[in-house]
Amino acid sequence: MIPTHFSRRLVLPAAVTYGVFLLCVPKAAAAGFAKGLALCAESVLPALFPFFVVSSLIVHAPGNHLLAKPLVPLTRICGLKTKEAPLILLLSWVGGYAVCARLIGEALEQKAISRQEARLLLVLGCCSSPGFVIGCIGGLMLGNLQLGVLLYFLQISANLLSASVLWPRLRPVPGAALSPLPADLRPLSLPVAISQAMDSSLTVCGCVLFFRVAASALAAVFPLTGLPFAGVCALLEITSGCHAFAQLGGAASLYGICICLSCLGASVLTQIRQLAGQKLSLGLFTVSRLCNALFLCGEIRLCTAFLPGTAPAFTSLSERVIISSRLPWDSAFLQFCLLCAVLYKLCGKNYNVRYLVGLNKGKDAKNVQEKTVRN
Repeated sequence: MIPTHFSRRLVLPAAVTYGVFLLCVPKAAAAGFAKGLALCAESVLPALFPFFVVSSLIVHAPGNHLLAKPLVPLTRICGLKTKEAPLILLLSWVGGYAVCARLIGEALEQKAISRQEARLLLVLGCCSSPGFVIGCIGGLMLGNLQLGVLLYFLQISANLLSASVLWPRLRPVPGAALSPLPADLRPLSLPVAISQAMDSSLTVCGCVLFFRVAASALAAVFPLTGLPFAGVCALLEITSGCHAFAQLGGAASLYGICICLSCLGASVLTQIRQLAGQKLSLGLFTVSRLCNALFLCGEIRLCTAFLPGTAPAFTSLSERVIISSRLPWDSAFLQFCLLCAVLYKLCGKNYNVRYLVGLNKGKDAKNVQEKTVRN
């Protein structure tokens, strides 16, 4: 993670550079803003806004911990002793990284979890939602829903492996004093949940628009194609990065999408910083995403061999062979008879030759026998 004092010094030159790009290519910036709005309207808001509302209602509803009981043993093994941890982890895996950051930020602000537990929950729960991975990446970009399902579950297992590698730094301090969640904050009405979801959705859409405009401006100033263009898109925004890698085809598209899902991009990291709050440090989280990329690429390398697929083959024929002409039945029958007669003559000639040779051999043998008897 970049030190705070150094990152503050980069704010001024980065802002000036961004403004210069916008002035140099206003049409490209406007096109990027339009694409960002379309992305927010078609994908981001339909996928995130309902989950923001539902997750807020579930977290503040009585008896909510029954939903996350299957995850209690996992959280206990990881050292998460608070009652809210299994539910936060479950909703994070279902809702995606934005829901994960928002729930962790709220729990940290209300002192329901410690900072160490918040860092561990962020490493364990931060992933892309099943709607994005299975539906968008698997179904639309790669054209294989089975591969999308595999990617979704493998990214969760990569989170667990990354947390195990960084466990000495992420292990919660035992006996940390936490304040219980106040009783007056537990019930949450639907209007309040919708208002909070609107604020979070605006934050997410603002980040998407900002980095979409930046990607369009960079593409106009520095015309890149192929793998370099996909790498720049992945560095800025996860959706455009996955789409650019998917267009490459082959193994590059699959492993590039794995890197996008692991490293997330500047847009997602900005969203997580805003939703989780300034109290949560993202240093170890950034290191965990690099480990996540290595684990996810290794897992997908092992598992794709068991998925059905197709192998390209070269052929000089067209997709459909069409017969241009066909003989009439009478002509075909006469040719068949002629072919049979030719074969009969050839076979008969060979048979007669063999018969005469055998007959001559028999006469010679008889003559030799008669001569022997006379002698």
